Amino acid sequence: MKKPGVIRRAPKYVLADAIAVRLAPEEQAIVEECAYEGAESRAAFLRRMIMLGVKQHKRNLSKTKS
Repeated sequence: MKKPGVIRRAPKYVLADAIAVRLAPEEQAIVEECAYEGAESRAAFLRRMIMLGVKQHKRNLSKTKS
């Protein structure tokens, strides 16, 4: 079991290329707060949010093609 508050590191397979993301100060504060609450790094939080967004985007595309 993981200790609460431990920052998780990225799995080895996701360390290929970094992608820079520009955020407004308010957006950055929200990301940092959410990452802290989930005991994960900002990068891990953003990676998870991006992948959730990609899944939602694909679902929306498949609905429009029907």
